[in-house]
Amino acid sequence: MTELIVQMRDIDTVFPYEKNAKKHPANQVEQIARSISDFGFNVPILIDKSNLIICGVGRYLAARKLNLSRVPVAILDSLSDEQVKKFRLADNKVAESKWDEVLLIEDLQGLKENGYSVLDIPGFSESDIDKLLNGLQDNDGHGDPDRVPDKKEDHGIKKGDLFALGDHRLLCGDSTSAADVSRLLDGVQCNMCFTDPPYNVNYQGSRKAKRKKIENDNLPEEQFYEFMSKIYKNISAALVPGGAFYICHADSMWKAFREPLAVHNLLFKQCLMWVKNQFVLSRAHYHYRHEPILYGHKKGKRFWNGGRHNDSVLFQQTPSIVVEEGDDLKTIYINTNETTIIIAVPEYDLVYQDDGAESVWHFAKPEKSKEHPTMKPVDLVKRGIRNSSALGDIIFDPFLGSGTTLIAAEGLNRVCFGLEFSPDYCDVIIRRWEEYTGSQAQLFE
Repeated sequence: MTELIVQMRDIDTVFPYEKNAKKHPANQVEQIARSISDFGFNVPILIDKSNLIICGVGRYLAARKLNLSRVPVAILDSLSDEQVKKFRLADNKVAESKWDEVLLIEDLQGLKENGYSVLDIPGFSESDIDKLLNGLQDNDGHGDPDRVPDKKEDHGIKKGDLFALGDHRLLCGDSTSAADVSRLLDGVQCNMCFTDPPYNVNYQGSRKAKRKKIENDNLPEEQFYEFMSKIYKNISAALVPGGAFYICHADSMWKAFREPLAVHNLLFKQCLMWVKNQFVLSRAHYHYRHEPILYGHKKGKRFWNGGRHNDSVLFQQTPSIVVEEGDDLKTIYINTNETTIIIAVPEYDLVYQDDGAESVWHFAKPEKSKEHPTMKPVDLVKRGIRNSSALGDIIFDPFLGSGTTLIAAEGLNRVCFGLEFSPDYCDVIIRRWEEYTGSQAQLFE
């Protein structure tokens, strides 16, 4: 085997092969130039006895872009012209291979854990890094992730029951109790929190809807303030330093939701807005079509995966026409982005018009749950989880409700540790997860 000797040459004495079949677009040359600038010119250009480049045209073009006067080369003069052509093609072709994404993610995670940025690695775009570290390829379950199945059997759940749902954990317990939270976590700290506490607005829903009452949703203001303070104390204890929190809340109870945060080392950063596709009928002068979400993090170095392309207004990506079916009436919500029209009718049918207007009304399934009247869409929760956690991270939810955070974590290859006070809602969570995953929950003895 011929020993290659690397030597420095004047760049003007090295010539690219004019019929090179391998293309080098400008963005690739830019990436190679960045690599040379960051790490040095560590791979020499391979040339033949006529100083014609066999392999390394991309590095040659990058050197030109960097205005380098000299480049490292290795002379391969033992091959015939035919062998050089074959080798040039073979070297480019065999370099085309797929990544072992598990090992690639391990390398990227290792760099991040040691304090290095992974967003500036030449050859990887921010989108590439997002997809690898944030699990943008969802772990699809069975059917609609927002669907809550009808009740099939009584699980016989009681207070204190602790369940394993795959890697997830669910405790039927009190989220104001430090002992219950400690039992759920069992010495583990969570990477972030996404939760939807009671709003203390005594939500009842429609008179005809037969829904379970939300616990702790009608407390005196001072009592509710103390209630939220206990919750924040436990959230802070559950989170790693810098762990993010997303807390859905009501504007009318802003004091109880915002003021106790700082007492428990939780730093409020921004208020996000979830804009719905339809408003909620109320006695207010302006009908509510939004819900605010408190965003911040526990004191410490914040973890952020979301880049700089996010908006503080979150739009629900659902159809603009929605039908809710009650016992006697069908309510049709039509949102044109500028106005919302509500029509209540005993029956409805498709409408045809020949005046240029849309001829067919597309009605989505009702976005409601008999089991949980204020359920959030899974995609909404996924937005926060993607931005503030990495693959395998643990998401804490002290008000698991119908299990939306659990389903979102399942879909993004994260783990959810959650509490739910109501045995009835724990039943809902377990049935929803079992139907979505096809797996069975296990009760810890």
